[in-house]
Amino acid sequence: MFIKKAIAFFSIFLLLLLISCKSKEVANNKNDATLTTQNNSVENKTYNKDKTMLLVTRYTNDINPRKTINYSVLDSKSKKVLKSGVFTGMKLEWFTLHQLKGYLNVGMIEKEPDAVMLKDAKNKNIVIIDIN
Repeated sequence: MFIKKAIAFFSIFLLLLLISCKSKEVANNKNDATLTTQNNSVENKTYNKDKTMLLVTRYTNDINPRKTINYSVLDSKSKKVLKSGVFTGMKLEWFTLHQLKGYLNVGMIEKEPDAVMLKDAKNKNIVIIDIN
């Protein structure tokens, strides 16, 4: 009796094994997945403190912290371009009424001793752009 049950169990197990192992031909999908990155273009408009000038910045928003920023400064009343150019860094904003402050990208640098850093207290990571 036990042998008949063992043979029946073994035959069912062998049958399930053969059924589950049948080969299927995998169809090639003609829609190959391609990796495409979308760079979103960002445009910001900001006025200076007395709202006489308008700063328009354009850059692509991607994972790189260093951005190439196209900027133009317009007179708010006449919309005449007072200054335009390209700034490469992290951020560009108003500093004073007639100056822009640009933040340069800070990469990995070797740390200098504290005495050298205290002697030269200027911030080398900021650029001031005059508008005249």
